[in-house]
Amino acid sequence: MNPGVFFAVVGASGVGKDTVLGGARDRLAGNAAFAFPQRYITRPQDAGGENHLALSEPDFRQMQDRGGFCLSWSAHRLHYGFSRHLLTELRNGTHLVCNVSRTSIAEATSVFDRLEIIEITADRDTIAERLRLRGRESAVDVSARQARHVTDWRTGHTVHTVCNDGAAQDAITAMTGLLLRLSDQSGQAA
Repeated sequence: MNPGVFFAVVGASGVGKDTVLGGARDRLAGNAAFAFPQRYITRPQDAGGENHLALSEPDFRQMQDRGGFCLSWSAHRLHYGFSRHLLTELRNGTHLVCNVSRTSIAEATSVFDRLEIIEITADRDTIAERLRLRGRESAVDVSARQARHVTDWRTGHTVHTVCNDGAAQDAITAMTGLLLRLSDQSGQAA
């Protein structure tokens, strides 16, 4: 059995990662080859947005210190991580589709043998409107998110792009097709 692919899905805040990932997850629900693991986040469970596993900062640090994460990072005054147990799923052939930070790509490259990077993009005006509408951050936080530029994460990596400027269903269709195509290609290459 070939090991699974870790699909690192990246994109600036407000590009619609949660919407596109949720739609792709729904479309691939009957396909046991794919899983969409939840992230651990030091954000309250009821904060809105993605369905995540909430941890206090001390609990997150304790889990991190004990080697409980296969990948973790900090951004926007929050801490994020994926359980170390995902490595077993990958070894068993499951493809994992995970929302990660662009700043974690270098670490992901050293952790996952079979890594594909997918960047979700949208134009600046669309991003600004989405950030405003989701209501999770203050105006100051929205400005800080838009001002954040991560520039060196692409070095040495092939990055596949899904544009989410138009109808969400179009981006979801593109994402689902890309996941299926890349998982097929990686299985042939292994």
